[in-house]
Amino acid sequence: MMTFAPEAACESSPRHGGEASRGKRYSKYVTRHQAKNLFDALAFADEIGLRLNVAVDICWPMFSGTVDERTRFARCQQRLSKWAKRRGFALTLIWTREVGKYGSPHTHVLVHVPPWLMENSDFQSTLERSFEPEGGPNHEKAIMIQPAYAPRGKLLYNLKGLDPQEAKRFGVRASYQGDLEGKRVGCTENIGARARRKASTRKVTERSGFGSKISAAN
Repeated sequence: MMTFAPEAACESSPRHGGEASRGKRYSKYVTRHQAKNLFDALAFADEIGLRLNVAVDICWPMFSGTVDERTRFARCQQRLSKWAKRRGFALTLIWTREVGKYGSPHTHVLVHVPPWLMENSDFQSTLERSFEPEGGPNHEKAIMIQPAYAPRGKLLYNLKGLDPQEAKRFGVRASYQGDLEGKRVGCTENIGARARRKASTRKVTERSGFGSKISAAN
């Protein structure tokens, strides 16, 4: 899963335009806390039966339109969430943002997709359509979709923008991925820290038998 580096294709394209800056908070690296959150989210997705089994690499300079990539991806997630809900599952994904050495932005995604939606190319066509309102892909390598047979290995690659001082702790081969405005990484709420804490609390309650005692009392 680490054989394709979409940034190599992006570097030959002109830098993608964007809307006016929405903030001035920049970062140079993914932090230890952010990396741990993504690894925990990855493991939790497995626990709840929504394994992140598909890898998506998005090369933003290969899209039409002028909307910034942060807005594009946020709106894409909103549309995919509705599509997934209609098919009986919750949109579940983690993402990382990078900027190549020549200034071209790209986003790496690990997402849960039921196998039957991969087999009939339904997911691919839906993903491409989800970008259309802001300007869809205009190059065959704009979006690369592959099965994530080893999602943890793919995540290790996606986190190469980790702070070099923390990289060894996670087994990541760090490589500077540019200054970025806004969040560098994220995940859907259903595998985020709050969802994991809630699930953990529920397990403790069930083990203690407290919940069953309340039910019996009622």
